[in-house]
Amino acid sequence: AGKVVLGVDPAVYTTLFPATGSFSVNIGGTLDLMGYTVTSPLAVSLGNLTTSIGNAVVKTGVLMMNGSGTNTLSAAPGATLTINSNIQGSYRPSFGDAGNTGTVTLTGNNNYGTSGTTASVIAAGTTVVLGSANALTAGSSAPISVSAGGVLELNGQNLGTTSTLTLNGTGINGGGALINSSTTGATYKGGLALAGSATIMAETATITLSSTTAITGTGFGLTLAGSAGGSL
Repeated sequence: AGKVVLGVDPAVYTTLFPATGSFSVNIGGTLDLMGYTVTSPLAVSLGNLTTSIGNAVVKTGVLMMNGSGTNTLSAAPGATLTINSNIQGSYRPSFGDAGNTGTVTLTGNNNYGTSGTTASVIAAGTTVVLGSANALTAGSSAPISVSAGGVLELNGQNLGTTSTLTLNGTGINGGGALINSSTTGATYKGGLALAGSATIMAETATITLSSTTAITGTGFGLTLAGSAGGSL
């Protein structure tokens, strides 16, 4: 386990991220991108890819998720980690942790999570913003769970995933655990489960939950809020 922090020396950057080859964050390790843009392939194998400042971008190629355990993508409070590359691999990323409660944006054509049963977890205080229809992987292999205080921002996407979405809580400052802040309506096709009372907020455009499967989660309330509305 260890931590690599990118500084301002260009030689450090080119040594870690050559034009060819890849860099791997292994068991217990952390790579802090410090707001840099990375264009080389990366792999996370039970490690943490994060940024402590600014808007760090993993721009091209493939980001692999390896190892049967927690692979974490995160950003510090006020920072953003944007993954433009395609996330692949047998295992799933989770988003944020106790010390990293910023924003993670996913824009790639992602295809991960064919092994294991553990859902991707959005930690309390973290917002995950979706920037493509396959940001959460098409099909049913990638369940995702929003912890109390976490937020999944659908961002106007018509998502290809049919994986189960589990909600808990009212999001950040009561703004909703599942939200759509785009002016374009968003659709989630997977089933919905409640791990606690939860709020869905459609403030500027609709949210459509199109699964015909009954919502699960006995004894928990679901609040549908926002002026744009939507359908279940």
